[in-house]
Amino acid sequence: MKITKPTERKFFFENDPDEAWIILRYLNPGERADIFDAVFDQQVEYKKNKESGELEPVFRQSTNKKKDRETTFIKSIVEWGNFFDEDGSVLECTKDNIIRAMREIEGFIQAVQEFRATMESDIAQEREDQEKN
Repeated sequence: MKITKPTERKFFFENDPDEAWIILRYLNPGERADIFDAVFDQQVEYKKNKESGELEPVFRQSTNKKKDRETTFIKSIVEWGNFFDEDGSVLECTKDNIIRAMREIEGFIQAVQEFRATMESDIAQEREDQEKN
């Protein structure tokens, strides 16, 4: 088995007058697991069964969806170009600005999610093709 180099892809935002683009990195299984561990909480309580009197586990689970989305975007977005602040100044690709773009740019979240899905599908197909050869 071999560790593969990180895979990055560049995407352009369709119909954007500024011709904005973004470079996304494919998250490896360990990174996805780390995100899951950071956002998923499971607690177990034991309660007596009224009929048998034995202790039974009761599971409570929750996922912090906001943290999941923000962490995934921050780890996935490598760089971007032609992003601007409301006053026209360049918006650098930083953690804070990624979160700001998620909150303030209409369609940003959906576009990036679509780009990530396309990239993951393409990479899966490429790996399948490599295995066939």
